[in-house]
Amino acid sequence: MLLACATAAAAQTAHDRSVYRLSLPGKDWAVDLSLGGFEFVTEVVSDDGGQVLIHAARRQKPGPLMLFVALMPAKTQGGAADFMQHSLERLKKARLLDGTPKTSEYKSLAVAKYKQTTSFLPVALGSVLVPAEPLATPRHTISAYLVREDVWLHISLGATKSLKAEDETLFYSLLDSVSLTDTTRPAATSLDHFYKGQQLYRRKEYEKALEHFRPALELEARERRLNEEAWRRLVWEASNAYAQTGRHDKTKEVFEYGLATDPTYTPFHYGLARMYANLDDLDNTIASLRKALAKREGDERRINLAMLPDPLKDPAFARFRKVEKFRKALKDLR
Repeated sequence: MLLACATAAAAQTAHDRSVYRLSLPGKDWAVDLSLGGFEFVTEVVSDDGGQVLIHAARRQKPGPLMLFVALMPAKTQGGAADFMQHSLERLKKARLLDGTPKTSEYKSLAVAKYKQTTSFLPVALGSVLVPAEPLATPRHTISAYLVREDVWLHISLGATKSLKAEDETLFYSLLDSVSLTDTTRPAATSLDHFYKGQQLYRRKEYEKALEHFRPALELEARERRLNEEAWRRLVWEASNAYAQTGRHDKTKEVFEYGLATDPTYTPFHYGLARMYANLDDLDNTIASLRKALAKREGDERRINLAMLPDPLKDPAFARFRKVEKFRKALKDLR
């Protein structure tokens, strides 16, 4: 059913899929914002859901624009201006500020424009964010700070060379897109259902999560509205929720729907391999692993294979660890 709807939806005109929703546990509201114009968007959620970060980039000359969005528990009391001063003081103490920041207000946000002596781009390793190699040139940055209850929202746009007037226009249009959503209202859209299902999924309430994942999948199969990152998470988490409740036929159906739309996305193939392993189907397990681990030249968005679990150590494939056919297939793939 999902596949049939997905085929029909492919012929429809695509709507704006740039809206992202960020939230923290225990809150009855979420932050929505549009990241239209940015590429390579990655969302990182801490294991306990207590911190959400989004990294995005936009190619342009003379250098790329880099966007960083973070929603996190407040470290100090006070409003947006206090949050801004706290952040700038931390940069100053770390000797990362080059010159004096220019500060201003925009609607309910505090804004700071500054230059850093060295720039660190965070990368995710598991649930930990660590700085990557610093950029060789100063980073020109404009940041916005918002406080809601005991939560901080930080939005930062930076460039390795300089921020042009059109870059700042893009930044303020992004700020204009920020809205607070009441998440206690009944779910109506695929984004609403995905969000509610995801909160339940993170609490391991899989049956309740599926009550929202199912309508979200049905709505997306008819007409894609979610951004790519959220849609991939929906497919992955719904498939896993079905697997956790023993409905492997539905797990397969959802993964096949995902692959019909996104055929080279590595985790979907890997998830299918896990499902086949649970069914003791060695041949299809190997076939799906071959597709998951296949090299695809030129796909810059492809997951780094080093981030995937080693099938020989993954508990999902424990029954095949000593099977020669399985071990030989993995050896041939390396």
